[in-house]
Amino acid sequence: MKRSKISLRKLLVAVAFAGAMGFGAMQAVASGTAEKAQANSCSWVCESDCPGFGGSYIAGVCYCCG
Repeated sequence: MKRSKISLRKLLVAVAFAGAMGFGAMQAVASGTAEKAQANSCSWVCESDCPGFGGSYIAGVCYCCG
């Protein structure tokens, strides 16, 4: 029988490393998307309550973005 050059331990370490890198990349993309969504939610509707920044108008309350 031929012996495999790749051990099970090396394979598990490689899979764990690839999973960690994939998870980190996913978090980086999600973080950038969340920041853009928050920036887009600021509007001129709350300009009087939040001068210079605007805000999000939710349920009758202005939440300032700046």
